[in-house]
Amino acid sequence: MAAAQAAAYGDREAAAARVRQLADRAVRGDAGGLSDALGDQLVGAVAACWDRGWQPADLAHVVGRRLKSEHRRVLAEIVALEAVPYVYDPNADPAWLAQVDAVTPSTAPPDRHGLLAHWTAARGDTAAAIAVAVETLGLLWRLPTQPRLCPPPSAWGETPRSGRRRPAGAPWANGGRGAATGTDPK
Repeated sequence: MAAAQAAAYGDREAAAARVRQLADRAVRGDAGGLSDALGDQLVGAVAACWDRGWQPADLAHVVGRRLKSEHRRVLAEIVALEAVPYVYDPNADPAWLAQVDAVTPSTAPPDRHGLLAHWTAARGDTAAAIAVAVETLGLLWRLPTQPRLCPPPSAWGETPRSGRRRPAGAPWANGGRGAATGTDPK
């Protein structure tokens, strides 16, 4: 995504121009497709950060510190979406899930198709919502590798670990269906 690449390299003018193009695309009726693309890119970037040694609490902290609170809120929703496939996995590390639970919103985020509409409603402007998502993505792409303190989700094995538990009150862990059920989707 060219807008995020420009943001990652600090080219604010190019990033702003690309964001305007994306906002025009969304207004012309492709908001769902753009939302899906942004969601996919952000979820992939978060998963890549895990593989580079970042943990949920650290990632939320650095995004909030280097950018703004609105970027941290976007990250929190993306972390929740990224966690959906493994939140009820018996191989999941409970300490990891506790961090995910601590940084994610108390309500379920929308599915990827509804992210842009959700962010636009929160900010009142499609271009501003896209800019926050793109800036967040740009930062995630340029974060350095960190020493691994524990295995990331991609390294969890197939054998259930003893003592594993589900996160307490993970309302976002609903299998991606958009409404918190509080039940195991399996």
